Amino acid sequence: MYKNPISEKEIIEFLQKNIEPLKNGDYGAGYRASMYLTDGTFLPCVMFQNSSRIINLAKKRFKDEIKGRGILGRDGYN
Repeated sequence: MYKNPISEKEIIEFLQKNIEPLKNGDYGAGYRASMYLTDGTFLPCVMFQNSSRIINLAKKRFKDEIKGRGILGRDGYN
């Protein structure tokens, strides 16, 4: 186990200094890296990015579904 996990601020600073962001028009720039969790679990590919665009897109899609304009309201998807 790791006794001193790094802070969110330290993760962000490391990613910005050492990794080139991936451009994604729908979700904004993100950073891909591998990491170890505090229990020793290794994750070979983790995506770090601001979640606000994804949250806003999800909210829009929920509203569209409620109004019957989403993908679930179309023929063939029921």
